[in-house]
Amino acid sequence: MKMALAFLALGICCSSAATENVSYLDTVRAYADTMMDKGRGRWGEQPSPLFATMMNRETHDLFHFKEIERVVKVGVPVARPKPSDNGKNHNLPAFFAAGRAKDERMYDSANVGQDEFLYSLLYLLSDMTGAPKYAQAADDALRYFWLNCQDPNTGLMCWGEHLGWYLPGNVAFAPSGNGRIHELWYTPWPHFDRCFRMGTDVVKAIQRFALGEWTYQIYDHEKSLWNRHAMLDGFPNVARTGAEFPRLIGQMTRHWALAYEHSHDEAFRTEMLRAIDSIISNTLKRRKPSGAVGSRVGTDDKSNELWVLQHALNLALLHEVAGKLPDSPLRRRVLELRDSFRNAVVKKLDHPLTTDRGYVIFADVTTLKPGINKRPGYSSLWSSHSTAAMALRLLEYDAAAGDNDARALALKGAALYLRDDALSYPPRMLPGTMADAIELIVRAYKLTNDGRYLKQGDRFGRDAIRLFLDTMSPLPKIMAANDKATRQNYDSATRGDDLMLALLKLHVAIGKEK
Repeated sequence: MKMALAFLALGICCSSAATENVSYLDTVRAYADTMMDKGRGRWGEQPSPLFATMMNRETHDLFHFKEIERVVKVGVPVARPKPSDNGKNHNLPAFFAAGRAKDERMYDSANVGQDEFLYSLLYLLSDMTGAPKYAQAADDALRYFWLNCQDPNTGLMCWGEHLGWYLPGNVAFAPSGNGRIHELWYTPWPHFDRCFRMGTDVVKAIQRFALGEWTYQIYDHEKSLWNRHAMLDGFPNVARTGAEFPRLIGQMTRHWALAYEHSHDEAFRTEMLRAIDSIISNTLKRRKPSGAVGSRVGTDDKSNELWVLQHALNLALLHEVAGKLPDSPLRRRVLELRDSFRNAVVKKLDHPLTTDRGYVIFADVTTLKPGINKRPGYSSLWSSHSTAAMALRLLEYDAAAGDNDARALALKGAALYLRDDALSYPPRMLPGTMADAIELIVRAYKLTNDGRYLKQGDRFGRDAIRLFLDTMSPLPKIMAANDKATRQNYDSATRGDDLMLALLKLHVAIGKEK
């Protein structure tokens, strides 16, 4: 009881009465229709079908500040439009506090890697409603992306955490004075299978990207040394090594396995196998006795940091990679690494799984003691490293590999969201954090058929609409706070598109129950 009162004092506790008759489907369709009508193809002399990543919720204009005129564009120089309000209607510090840094926001640009959930939502909407316009809009954007937003020299794409596509000028966009940094987003991109069916020209572009990632992201092919950052137009004068983040192991090897699978060129297929082998074999050598690897290669303090979510992300990805390879020593090495990461995450780490101390999130990679380098030791329900996010990674692996231990561990995390004090939210919660919780609730319901999950998911869904939506716009706010900057702006970096997708899945689950 005391713990529940403490949560209520610190967070936002919502009653669900005001949204009793809410329609999740109508809410999601209004979001999708607004993005299609207002969020694409309206800027520049040659409009594109790409969607804007950031918009003003009231005017649905592109987002820009006079304070960021130092923005770097790649390619043909383009004059930036003058802000209509001269930046006066925005609270810059409050806005940038919403989860991402200033040089990681896609002002007046598109980011196809970052907006992955928007495209998933559009495809699901067409499947559900029979309206082809949603899937067509997604197909048009993704085809345009692969055929127009690729560096001609390296094959790398204008997407991820630091690169986008400037919509008024149709050129690559880098919101940082540090230049044209290519870095993948934090989750595996789910639309490759769809894009591989879009024709030979798109397939070739994806294969060029896979080869470019191997050539230019991996600095040392023999030792498999890389940096999470690469340069869009190739290596700079200094080596890009020292930040071999574990999350890229599964993402990059998956890209290479997909390119291998869809090619009939034996020389290209051999090169993709070489790329996979380089990362897998060298990662196996770098394992600690725990079975995990540090988030850096080298002697700095991060080399002993176990980032558990990154290891959990790899489980389903490595399983997918192995499934695309022929029976061979390489395939067995991929499965060995998968099992090594799985044992560290599922078996060896001691996850308390209480409301305020959920899964171990950061630990010493050797001792497995939680908390290191001022990183938090444990997840909690509504933190940026949430309990739901970790549980979802485990369920993704279970869905791919049928791992009962991973499923059981995930469902223990899901059960924490059934508690009454789970209805108290931090005032600056991001929509993506709520999206993870709703997604987990829906998956837990499907696995257990426990009606309590669906009932609690409905509470979360109605609270999400109250926290992130209002009469200003069908686009969700950047976070749950209610200051002017929050109300006025949409930014998919805080995963509002993911929240809308989660609400649509909740609608489907509730409909099946009825």
